[in-house]
Amino acid sequence: MTASDVVGKLAKGSLFSRLFGAGKAPLRLVAVPRDHIVGDRARGDALLAGRFPLGNQEVALKNIDFGSLGTDGALAHAIHGFSWLRDLAAAASREQGSRLAEAIAGRWLVAHGTKPDGAWAPELWGERLLYWTAYAPYILSSRDTGYRSAILNTLARGARHLDANADRAAPASSGLPPGPVQWSRPSLSTARNRACRALNPG
Repeated sequence: MTASDVVGKLAKGSLFSRLFGAGKAPLRLVAVPRDHIVGDRARGDALLAGRFPLGNQEVALKNIDFGSLGTDGALAHAIHGFSWLRDLAAAASREQGSRLAEAIAGRWLVAHGTKPDGAWAPELWGERLLYWTAYAPYILSSRDTGYRSAILNTLARGARHLDANADRAAPASSGLPPGPVQWSRPSLSTARNRACRALNPG
């Protein structure tokens, strides 16, 4: 199955019908929550230059294999959580940064969007929902309706998945790399509710 086939499957067809009902209009984002924390511009500049900053080291974006990345370790957590969108926004306008953001989001969709896997862990979806909604202009600027529908449908599926599995989120003491958000059951519910408010199936 090619990348375009995967995106097409996520964007329409039986999966879409099961989630939202046949005949309903596609999802659209009606609100973009504000992130009150400013990202790290130096890290954003590194992303624009094709390098993913990780502590005192950097990893070339072209060398990251999303299919075999796994979910263990600081790099995997940072990639899957999409917190890097905050840094990208600190260094680039939507016009400057959206192409890169959409390329990474598209690669994530192809590797992990079709069905739940390790990247769908509640704590990762909680973080992903926050950043996908707050920085939606960076990942939803494309005129490709198939890609846009795939992102929005996956966002809705992620919110439902989080609602059903939030109690299984790994605690902060589980050995996961520290992220921008320390998740608890209430904060995961907040992330889910925020995504639902931003989406409108009308």
